[in-house]
Amino acid sequence: AGDMADFAKKVLQANHFITEVGFGEIKFSQETVKALCGAIKSRNAGGQFIKILALRNCFDGGIDTHTLEMILASITAVRQDAILNLNYNGMSSREAAVIARFLTSNPRLKQLEIDWNRFNDADVALLADALSSNTHLTNFSVCGNSEIKENGRLAFLRAVFDVSSLSSCAASN
Repeated sequence: AGDMADFAKKVLQANHFITEVGFGEIKFSQETVKALCGAIKSRNAGGQFIKILALRNCFDGGIDTHTLEMILASITAVRQDAILNLNYNGMSSREAAVIARFLTSNPRLKQLEIDWNRFNDADVALLADALSSNTHLTNFSVCGNSEIKENGRLAFLRAVFDVSSLSSCAASN
């Protein structure tokens, strides 16, 4: 994975037409992610934006807090809406708390895909609560998280559709 990150870093530095970066089933270390995120931040700071970052099935057993924070900061350090895909990474409650804090800060993230991880009802309740202060996110996907049951689905429903009064209900539409 280190060689792949080195290669990606060199390509990102040399080819400014690339706006999307994606990896699947390549296991990354924290140092590898640091190098990749550094290259993305450098590109974004220079006005050559990476708009989409996909790291699918790149981490066994979740993503440690520091690494996840690096990923979130690198892709959203842009002046336009970004897309982040973190599907199939074994994320659960630890990562849900980091993602919820991040979403509460209202970053320039248009789409977040965290499908096929290990999130449960309590995790998605935390994430749904964070959505109430987020005005940029337009697509949020948690498909395939088999531990999300009725309470989790209701938490998301309440976050996007306020039924506390008729006027709140109308404003949700």
